[in-house]
Amino acid sequence: MNKHLFLLFFLLAGGFLQAQTNYSLEDYKKKPYWISMMDEANPNYFEVQKAFTAYWEHHTMPEGEGDMNIKEKEKNKRRFSKKEIRIAREEAAMRMAIKKYRWWIMKMEPFVQDDGSIKRQ
Repeated sequence: MNKHLFLLFFLLAGGFLQAQTNYSLEDYKKKPYWISMMDEANPNYFEVQKAFTAYWEHHTMPEGEGDMNIKEKEKNKRRFSKKEIRIAREEAAMRMAIKKYRWWIMKMEPFVQDDGSIKRQ
């Protein structure tokens, strides 16, 4: 009896965890869920694209390649505040996530099925 309850608990817990990965368009606009969606075991290609597009329609995409403009820092000879450093690090992390997304799209595109699932080899 205890084994059956234990098994039932894990099956239900797995169902709740799976249900949490279903986000709405409003969720996509608020947080960059597309980053974690790419790392899922069975991501939906079209859903990841939708999440990426929705997020960047409401946020400003970071510019440039570097994480801090070193030449500008040397030119001004001033120290950056903790807030400026935090923002620069967040932008650098987001730039890396965008690069990862673009790489992921390019690599996965040939394997996308009609329903958005990705055929693994």
